[in-house]
Amino acid sequence: MDKFEQLVSEAQFAVAILCNLGTSDFELIDLDSKQIPNILSARGLRFGGAMGLVNGLPRVALAEPFDEKMCRALIDAFLRLQRAEVLISDCLPKRVEYLTRVYSIPKMIC
Repeated sequence: MDKFEQLVSEAQFAVAILCNLGTSDFELIDLDSKQIPNILSARGLRFGGAMGLVNGLPRVALAEPFDEKMCRALIDAFLRLQRAEVLISDCLPKRVEYLTRVYSIPKMIC
């Protein structure tokens, strides 16, 4: 099992990172969606890694190093996506537990 499969298998929520490092363009794709929009290939995006939550803590596995600006943008996008997931969740106790964990997470460095 490679580092991407390991992260995804251990994560309670995971996304694939599709990116174009030349343009700093990226898209996070929910692995549960099983659909990748066709527009992404037109943007020159390719697999860049995976991000997920493992026991409430963020984890990332990158295919190649990202610069600091790209890392910050990925983290921000991942946290926005996670907040959206929490808001549409039906289970209040899970939301409270999740938010408690998210706000106690130290800064994540790629």
